[in-house]
Amino acid sequence: MGQLVRLVVGDWERRGPGLWKFHVDHTRVKYDAVLKESESYNSVIKMVRSKYKLDQLLLLTELVLLTYDFPEYMTASVDYTSPPFEIKENSDVEMFMAIKIDHLGLEMYVTFGYRDVDSLVSLRLIPPPDTTMVCFGRRCCMKSRVVLSARDALYG
Repeated sequence: MGQLVRLVVGDWERRGPGLWKFHVDHTRVKYDAVLKESESYNSVIKMVRSKYKLDQLLLLTELVLLTYDFPEYMTASVDYTSPPFEIKENSDVEMFMAIKIDHLGLEMYVTFGYRDVDSLVSLRLIPPPDTTMVCFGRRCCMKSRVVLSARDALYG
């Protein structure tokens, strides 16, 4: 059985530590799509590219980012949220759909185009291709080709 998921186009803005806001692109249509709980990431991306006709707007190599955050009534502040959750593999789609069962207002945010995707990379929503995550206990840091010590990760 599928669920109705609202697709909303826009981009994320980081105003400061822990302060994120999604800006809806009101020039784009908000589509409703039926997704199954076992939907694959690739099929969701194909569906989004088809709905918004992104194959006509973008090169095949340009990224399409899917994100979500919790509805406003579940956050401490109405205007801002914690960093968005990125959907980038099958398990992320399953998690989104599991949360969607309990929270009907949950929307899937679509971001595309080099300018918007590059701004998310620079805000460190997603690590650039040559970086990796290094975790020490509960503290995680991104590193490029520099080796971080545990002290650097804690006080870095």
